[in-house]
Amino acid sequence: MTPSPGDRPPLFSARSITRTGGIVLGLYLGFAAAFLVLIPGSSSPRSVLVSDFTVYWSAANLWRLGLAAQAYMEPVLRGYVLDRFPAVLGQFGWFYPPLFYLCILPFGYLPLYFPAFLPFAGLSLTLFMGALKHALGGGIRWVILFSSAGFWLNLLRGQNGLLTAALLLLTLISLEKRPRWAGVSLALLTIKPQLALFLPLLLLKTRAWRAMGWGVLTGGSLTGISLWVLGNGVWNHWLSSLSWAQALLEHDGFHSDYWYHTTSVYTFLRLLGVASGWSYAAHISLALLVAGCSLWAWREDVSLEQKGSLAVLASLLLSPYVMEYDLCATLIVLYWGGRFLDPRWRWVLVVLWQLPLLSSLSAAFIGVQLAAPVLLLTYLLVLRSVVRQPTLRAGIRSS
Repeated sequence: MTPSPGDRPPLFSARSITRTGGIVLGLYLGFAAAFLVLIPGSSSPRSVLVSDFTVYWSAANLWRLGLAAQAYMEPVLRGYVLDRFPAVLGQFGWFYPPLFYLCILPFGYLPLYFPAFLPFAGLSLTLFMGALKHALGGGIRWVILFSSAGFWLNLLRGQNGLLTAALLLLTLISLEKRPRWAGVSLALLTIKPQLALFLPLLLLKTRAWRAMGWGVLTGGSLTGISLWVLGNGVWNHWLSSLSWAQALLEHDGFHSDYWYHTTSVYTFLRLLGVASGWSYAAHISLALLVAGCSLWAWREDVSLEQKGSLAVLASLLLSPYVMEYDLCATLIVLYWGGRFLDPRWRWVLVVLWQLPLLSSLSAAFIGVQLAAPVLLLTYLLVLRSVVRQPTLRAGIRSS
């Protein structure tokens, strides 16, 4: 007889989780403190903490100057950023759709970097914590979140992985009981469209017409607002910028170690020396297989934790353009997976916990990007639990 999730021992005892998470959290805090000490002081407008949020802030300021569309022109964006933040290195590009542009406009009114970044990070973290609490109820071990590589990577890089993970989770937990909010969350998730590829397929499969309607309504309204606020040319310039994004993906950022930070099957194979065409073919084939299995698994006799985990992993595996900071969404699988995964395989959850860091380090030192194999292995383990225990339920709170 297969034991229920409540009968299975946790991966760690509460004491072990707290102790291990505390140690890792201390290490990250030490690294962050050293990082802040080593950078120039923030008293000068030209001496600030440099991260990806620098580009967000610069794009918002270009809009204030009446140059919103030119944020998508790499030479213009590069010139603006380097004039204010000379320490910025690497390739430039503003590939976010105008819907995300709307989100970051208010932060351009803040004169210094920290007053702009801290509210952005705080709002993203608050939304993700609220979504987790709604999905899991009480008894959440927050030390898992605060000691995870995804949390610290997004904090130090000034990225939006917590925000997109929150929107992904809110879409999944609202789909069956609150389709209105599922549609709204999905529309907002299109601020990073490559992470929203699977969810429309899920809505079609489940015939979630209300969610689709609210998604279209919300997306259409935000598009109209973006046209009014940003101007017509912004959408054309965004579409044109996607060819530069594709070039960076296919050519390793033109020798800027782009593949170290992308986590797809495509870049996994490219790092191994496989030609671009064959890498695309393998990626697309696996993506179609993952999407099909995930749609098959989304049914009433499968727990939300299981089918939701498959949906999260599918969202991370479908696009060839997924970055390490996007793996913050695997925290959802980590929290859910502890409730149903076979105890013999729960070590995979430990790898997920630090995967954003491990994937970059493995790519840099041994030339192998670990993210794609780990995501695929986790996917197979979750799918195995669905095949073997289709009626397993862990009591996710639906209210």
